[in-house]
Amino acid sequence: MSKALRSAYDFSRAPRVRLALPSLVLVVTIVLFCVITLPVGATITPTSGSTLTDSSGPLTFTGGPYLVANPSSQVDGNPICDAALPCDEYTFTASVSSSTSQNKYIRVEIAWPVVGEAQFDLYVFDGTTASGKLIAKSLGNQTYVMPDVALIPAVAASSGIYTLRIVPFLPFGQSISGKISLVDIPTAAPQDPGLPSSFSNHTSPATLGNNAGEPSIGVDWFPRVPSLRNDANKINTGGVAFFQSGANTLRVSFDDRTTPSTASWEDKSATTVQQFVLSDPIGFVDHQTGRVFSLDLIGGEGNSFAAYSDDDGNSWTPMQGGGSPAGPDHETLGGGPYNYAAFPAPPPHPLYQNAVYYCSQNIVGGAECSRSDDGGLTFGPGVDIFTPIQCYGGIHGHVKVGPDGTVYVPNSSCTSGTGGSQGVAVSRDNGITWTDSTVPTSTGSGDPSIGVDADNKVYIGYVNADGRPHIAVSSDHGASWTKDWDVGVPVDCNAAADPNPAYAPCRIKSAVFPVVVAGDKDRAAFGFLGSATGGNYQDEATYQGIWYFYVSMTYDGGNTWTTVNATPGDPVQKGSICLGGLTCGDDRNLLDFNDISIDREGRVLAAYADGCVAPICTAPDYIGRDNKAAIVRQSGGRRMFAAYDSNPSPTPTPTPTPNSDGPQVFQGTYDPNPYPCAT
Repeated sequence: MSKALRSAYDFSRAPRVRLALPSLVLVVTIVLFCVITLPVGATITPTSGSTLTDSSGPLTFTGGPYLVANPSSQVDGNPICDAALPCDEYTFTASVSSSTSQNKYIRVEIAWPVVGEAQFDLYVFDGTTASGKLIAKSLGNQTYVMPDVALIPAVAASSGIYTLRIVPFLPFGQSISGKISLVDIPTAAPQDPGLPSSFSNHTSPATLGNNAGEPSIGVDWFPRVPSLRNDANKINTGGVAFFQSGANTLRVSFDDRTTPSTASWEDKSATTVQQFVLSDPIGFVDHQTGRVFSLDLIGGEGNSFAAYSDDDGNSWTPMQGGGSPAGPDHETLGGGPYNYAAFPAPPPHPLYQNAVYYCSQNIVGGAECSRSDDGGLTFGPGVDIFTPIQCYGGIHGHVKVGPDGTVYVPNSSCTSGTGGSQGVAVSRDNGITWTDSTVPTSTGSGDPSIGVDADNKVYIGYVNADGRPHIAVSSDHGASWTKDWDVGVPVDCNAAADPNPAYAPCRIKSAVFPVVVAGDKDRAAFGFLGSATGGNYQDEATYQGIWYFYVSMTYDGGNTWTTVNATPGDPVQKGSICLGGLTCGDDRNLLDFNDISIDREGRVLAAYADGCVAPICTAPDYIGRDNKAAIVRQSGGRRMFAAYDSNPSPTPTPTPTPNSDGPQVFQGTYDPNPYPCAT
């Protein structure tokens, strides 16, 4: 997939630094210099002292007003700074104790008045901008985050100084205020005392799934083709899975007579869904009706090639690719029950029992969602989902619908100084009106992901500004958030035994592609790609991290999380992963996201593109950049539905059963997150 430049995501992380800890408290000395600015457009003025210490308080500065825009970073991700394209710089150092360096980050924040779509970019260098190393950045030009925030370890720069580069991407004549402070390293989630889950890994055969970047996955719980399910032979007892990437829809059957299970892959692509030059593939399965959806964005035009199947991919019906107006990028499709308590009440919908939503973003700002009341054949008008005075970006994650009919679109575009960067647009009236809220403790940018459990509890997974995987919980439809944990401590990682626990070698220090699904009340799963190597993971020349697919699970509503490596011994990628859109090199092979789902028996399944295919991936010097279709599937441990645990307990969510005749409408309580594959 190729994205418009302004919709690309770009994360860079501070390097991991291990500290020697002698018996006496080591003071890491960093000498703080005053502002040094470029000769062109230099306006930075310090407004505080010159050294960041344990007791100094924040360092502050101001800059501007900035009258000339510098959008040059859209060419290759790096700005040009000269007389025509001005930048500003500020250099600093600090002197902090070893105990502070173990428990604190240096937080760098750049803020500005919210005027139109004013945006600034922040780059943090170890050393000077001319000869130093880029270690962190926050690009407002790509994600519309305000303020820009970077988190780096509270340790000495290897060169002795840190340099901030501030670029007025679209300044609108505004000034900036800067603050450099010491903040607590976020708390790691407590671990559940129960046995961790296990997973099997399934790669597509040689002739299928060879261009599988940013996949979607969904499961038809009750296959519409009877021969696809054979309970006696343990074939597709949880339903048949569908893996979507590009214009390809792959049907995947699982045989549980063997351990691990075996997977059979078939190409069931819709001939009417074609890949465009600028495209976004999306798949979605309504597992209550069994309808399988396939879409691919017609980049730049605000609609998609789209089709649906009611016979598990054997035949396809063309459908409308969203209503107008619709943004031309990053579309998502999902669906679920209507909220019949809403005003106005939903209209009659005799052709299809559930609402189907199509959402997509604008390049300049904003995003729209439209609703279909006939199963995707046609859509109503697009409705803006972002409050203009709060959300002046367009980028968003994948739409999900809760069991009470509440619609959620996760995003990182609605900060605007209200606190936190990761949040969600919410509709309680079937997509007619929307409100926006953020997780106040969150930082960072890029697609978050949402899961909704049987009790309508919402879980949002995201990547924090320090590069680590985070998840938070809301019990009031996203209005407020609690239990914001770092879940980057795998179950086999005894970080507490390390002299520097926050930087223990076994901890996950870089993460990408968060995906979330939920099941019974208080049960949820959070998947992501993670690496124990910190630093700028988008630096193709220097980053040497090894990435695996991790899954973190909660069974108590987010009080505890247990994180496991779902692909041990089989890396997903070696080296850098670029999220910078068209500015990337060869390391954008995985594209922009993964997906996660659950089957009828509560197993977690996650789709990803494998960039490092076994067995050649095991070579120490392997630097390949594959994008092979792959699925991790839960093989052991407690599931998302308690009734299917190895020691089952009554599930609070009765499993739906099909009618004996007529349309495939299922009785009983709606599944906790009916549309985990809503991408």
